[in-house]
Amino acid sequence: MYSGNIVTVYGRQGAEAFQMMPNSSIVLIDSTADRVWLAQTDGAGFKTLRPFIITPEQDKPTSTLEERVARLEGLFNESNVAGNEPNGASSTDDESGTVSE
Repeated sequence: MYSGNIVTVYGRQGAEAFQMMPNSSIVLIDSTADRVWLAQTDGAGFKTLRPFIITPEQDKPTSTLEERVARLEGLFNESNVAGNEPNGASSTDDESGTVSE
């Protein structure tokens, strides 16, 4: 029975063989794969197993201040090229090419 520790099992057969009380649930860690089993029993003690795939989280490399500033400058320049001119900027008329304010 469950004693409050992390429980590991050996594949589906180990999860099926794990003894549980009626109306209980537990997460079992599979030692054969990156998988956990959610084991639940109903009032009559019948067990249902649901497998879940788990993957270790990878640490993202931290970027330097220079990389972050360069990325922000690139995003800012892209927004200006796309026609989002800052307030107060002048633009040219369509056909004449003259500058209007």
